[in-house]
Amino acid sequence: MPGQQKAVDFEAKSGERARLVHQIPVLHVRIPIDPAEASSQDDTFILKSNDGKYQVQQTIKDDKVDGDAYVDLVFENLKESLTYTLEVNPGAQGSPYKVFEDVPYQELVDYYSLLEPGDELEPAPPAQPGQSQSAGSTNWDDEGTGGGAYGGDAEDSDTGMEDILMAEQPVTDIAELDAIRKGTHVADWGGAISTVPE
Repeated sequence: MPGQQKAVDFEAKSGERARLVHQIPVLHVRIPIDPAEASSQDDTFILKSNDGKYQVQQTIKDDKVDGDAYVDLVFENLKESLTYTLEVNPGAQGSPYKVFEDVPYQELVDYYSLLEPGDELEPAPPAQPGQSQSAGSTNWDDEGTGGGAYGGDAEDSDTGMEDILMAEQPVTDIAELDAIRKGTHVADWGGAISTVPE
């Protein structure tokens, strides 16, 4: 997803009009919580910076992609120089847990981003009658089912990315996320983290 842009228009001494554009870092997090389930309606998602100046709380109502079984949240106006912690509070369904803790923004960009700058959030395609959303999914690592068009290959399934996308429980510490990145851990967390740098 493209980052936010702030622009300033100014007139140079020569009389020429010019525009200065600054890209603002954002963080897109996909969490495997179905917004349609009644039990998720009291869930909250809090992103905090280590300096205490940034704290944004979002809820299921802030989900950016309708019609899928994930909560897609976008946190804006971040700073590359800070570290961030994302905490999920499942309300009456359990105790709060941290998806990641004190991770530098740049590390989120370098190691945990699944989407590239310029990717867009798209609504899930409508399910066919009698078919669940997951039944129509494509294995992008399998050329026989469509992955070849995107550079996929049946032999290239050791990246660990499919573990991140297909798992079901939250990762509660950064060591697990690091193991996922390195492809050495079967992920517990089905989320995806996407960032857009400055």
